[in-house]
Amino acid sequence: MRAGESVRIAEESALIFWDAANKTQHFIRRAQFDTKAKDFGFLVPTPSRPALSEVDDAIFGHLLELTKPPVRKALPRPAAAMDQMASAPEPAKGPQVRVLEIVTVAGLDAAVLAANDAKALNKWLQDHGYSSGAELAEWFKPYVAAKWIITAFKISKGASRSDRAMTSAVRMSFKTDRPFFPYREPATRDSSPRVLEVYLVSGERAEGTIGKADAWPGRTLWAQPLSAGSRDELLKRAKLPANAAPARVWLTRFLDSSAPRPGTDELYFSRSADQARFMDEDRLHAELERKESARWAVAAAPSPSLLEQGQMADQSGNVKGAVRFYVRAVRAGEFEAAKLLGDIYMSGKGDVGSDIAEAQKYYTIAEKNGIKFERRAR
Repeated sequence: MRAGESVRIAEESALIFWDAANKTQHFIRRAQFDTKAKDFGFLVPTPSRPALSEVDDAIFGHLLELTKPPVRKALPRPAAAMDQMASAPEPAKGPQVRVLEIVTVAGLDAAVLAANDAKALNKWLQDHGYSSGAELAEWFKPYVAAKWIITAFKISKGASRSDRAMTSAVRMSFKTDRPFFPYREPATRDSSPRVLEVYLVSGERAEGTIGKADAWPGRTLWAQPLSAGSRDELLKRAKLPANAAPARVWLTRFLDSSAPRPGTDELYFSRSADQARFMDEDRLHAELERKESARWAVAAAPSPSLLEQGQMADQSGNVKGAVRFYVRAVRAGEFEAAKLLGDIYMSGKGDVGSDIAEAQKYYTIAEKNGIKFERRAR
């Protein structure tokens, strides 16, 4: 976050597909943050260069359905190709940060970085709008030494009336020797209550350890083999090819509510010694109730419309992100967004080029739905 501002992770969910045959992990993450800041960033380390892609947020709702316990009482129901991946480059002479890629995905601006010096990486972040410091530089050290890649994401919350910000689901696909969740945190880590939910799709029931063998406070809530149809549906929703997971897979669901987290190393997953089917019905019901309460709390708070989210992204310079929100707004009946899309496409703006046909299409939609304006000329 920027100096003097505060950002707290309220909840995060992750879905990991582990392809042991090809040593490839597909990592999908979504998070909610409590903050009054207009914009902020977060960092994700990976042992090799990731390919980034947007996926449907509804995949996490689908996972809840897959792992739900037997009914006790009525409850309201709540891109890039793999061949683009590459290992980290060989260390350059002298302190250096290499920008491997800059891309906008799922409304987030992402910079994929390779560095051979923690202080240089820290300075790069400071020079590009991130507030960093000595604690973060220390956090970088083991990743830099291991030649891992750091992907820096930025989210623009803009002038949202809500203190809650949520990222869209982003998939990162990369090579790794073993599946993991990036669990290590800076020394000044957050000690407030928060929830981490991890779903792991792999060839067998899994368990987690911190580092080589340290105990992880996360609990297994559900572990079952998936039918062929459920496996294929998950891959489809994740926008992954059929061969991205073994033919026969298990889905293991974990929950970590520890505060503070023992974030001294990464959270690694391996084959569990217990390969029996498992379901913690009491905890699963408690989670359903917690999520339902949280859903109503968020629904009761004022939140920005799709049009407003597009305007926030537009004002922050994320024009591609703005276009995505505007298109969704038009589909939802917020037709002022059609006029704004027409303006962007008529002359081109930021990283979105001019497209007269698209401009005229959206201008016509706006006019037909009662939006009064004068069409811009190129």
